[in-house]
Amino acid sequence: MYKLELHPDVFEELDFAKKWYADKSVELANEFINEIEFAMNAIKTNPEMWPPFLIVPRIRHFLVHRFPFGIYYIVKNEMIQILAVGHLHRKPGYWKSRI
Repeated sequence: MYKLELHPDVFEELDFAKKWYADKSVELANEFINEIEFAMNAIKTNPEMWPPFLIVPRIRHFLVHRFPFGIYYIVKNEMIQILAVGHLHRKPGYWKSRI
């Protein structure tokens, strides 16, 4: 199985999103985190399953279920580098400088 490495800004993105959902409902925030954990485990298990990102082909992306977020990552040997967990409708491609 692959090892995940998260870009330091990913933690801030997740914290911001979780707080936003928690303002709506604590249950919703927990469901968001559960979906992110599911996605990270799926990526770690089979990273080649999700398609390359059209703008930057060596980047792959996983669309999170139920929430408008994508997880953008690079596969390097036995390592998966998570570059961003970004909202799909806000500042597209803001994370490209993290490559």
